[in-house]
Parts: sequence; C-alpha cells; structure tokens
Amino acid sequence: MTNKKLKYILLGFVFWFLVDWATVKGFHLSYFAIPLMGYILRLITFTLYPLIFAYVAFNRAWSEKKLFILTIISAFLIEIVWLKNAILYTTFPHFIIFIPAAICVYSILTFFPLWIINQEVGKNKKKMFFLFIVLVIITIISMRVQS
Repeated sequence: MTNKKLKYILLGFVFWFLVDWATVKGFHLSYFAIPLMGYILRLITFTLYPLIFAYVAFNRAWSEKKLFILTIISAFLIEIVWLKNAILYTTFPHFIIFIPAAICVYSILTFFPLWIINQEVGKNKKKMFFLFIVLVIITIISMRVQS
C-alpha cells in the first residue's frame, strides 16, 4: 500500500478495535456479546474517526498540536456527548483522573497510526511508551471491574 491515508484508516481501525476491547471489557469475551446494532455503531466509530483524522493529517497537513486539539474535542464528543460516559463527568474525584486518561487513550488512536505510517516511532518513543503504560493501567482496571 502506498497511500498513507488508506494505511492510516486501516491501522486506525485496528487500533480502535484493540483499544476499545482493552478499555471497555479488559479483553473479556463478553465484549462480543452485543446486539447487531452495537456492531454497526462500533464499525461506524472505528471507521469514521480514522477517516476524519486521515483527512486533516494528510489532506490538510495539520500539525500535531492541531491534531491533539481535535483529539481532545473528539474524545469529549464521543465519550461525554454520544456515549454519556458518566465516569468522566459525574463521579468526583474519579473524573480528575479519568479525563486525562481518556485523552491519553484517544491520543493513542490518533497518533500511533500516524507515527507508524510516517516512520516517526523512534522520534516519539517516549510519548508512545507513556501512552502505552496509561493504556495498560486502564486495561488492568477494566479487567478488575469485569471480575
């Protein structure tokens, strides 16, 4: 594949699937026990997010700063407005921790595919390591909640 946008969309979809499964169900198989509409909504989200970011990253050549701002806005729209994730806005003091954690998770979804495709993993390895550690912690919390 030579088209960076297509690579980003495909890799973004894979990251969405893995990150969502890790953070929602802690890799528990109950993640797949949903009605058909749940699969359709996941497919839309897992594809639409990378499509939007592929467009602004490659067609508009947005800087990482602009992409990060869009990541924060997207996280808010998806988690608070669409999914109504109560842990992010109604549970004090949990939201003080989980809002930055959610931004880290969405940063993985935005930047990991971008850095991989642009061959900038080495340049961003400290950021990637930090974001990955946050993801591991959230996954462990999700696994404990499922038990």
